[in-house]
Amino acid sequence: MKKGKNGDDGLHISLTNCPIHFIYLNLQKNNADFKFWILHELAHILTPSIDSDKKEKFADEFAGAFLYPDSVAKEFYRTLFEYKDTGIVINKIIAEASSWNISPITVFRQLQAYAVQNSLPQLTFSIYPACQNYIKTVKLVSDILFNEESPSVDKYINQTKTYYKTQIWDVLAKYLTESHKTAGFVQKLLNISYSDAKGVYDYLINGKDSA
Repeated sequence: MKKGKNGDDGLHISLTNCPIHFIYLNLQKNNADFKFWILHELAHILTPSIDSDKKEKFADEFAGAFLYPDSVAKEFYRTLFEYKDTGIVINKIIAEASSWNISPITVFRQLQAYAVQNSLPQLTFSIYPACQNYIKTVKLVSDILFNEESPSVDKYINQTKTYYKTQIWDVLAKYLTESHKTAGFVQKLLNISYSDAKGVYDYLINGKDSA
């Protein structure tokens, strides 16, 4: 699990003694980082036996290698050393990240990893200040999905079901009906306000938004 602005980035939940996993993803995250967190949490599912002190590092490296493979980093690394000006190199990295729809930090780390693995010179500057400015220009995933700041409950649930093929809403609706749990359970489960939980609860039980 990672935590940043607007709450947790991602969270992997594994049920005890049961081969069922959930990945929670915060849609109020910028689109450049979103695929990284999906893969980061997926890595935890694929490698349950990794020691706790190593699993976060592995998950980061897995996501980075998947999004920006070593073969791509190799070719891009070679082109960067044609430029002597650090500002130009930084802009090239940002443009490269934008073309892949990923974070400049991911590209930067993969370049550094390639350099280390092949005993080549590493980049000697920080990409983070430029990345912070770049991220300000990138839309949140929620803005892309809903095209509005506060979508209705039915739009939120149906859009996430359509885009991510998640079964969580159908499973939760069935569980709420059979267990007679209340909106308070939804509030605790999803870690949202009670008013939002009431809206989700009413839509799942009755098929309509309480608002």
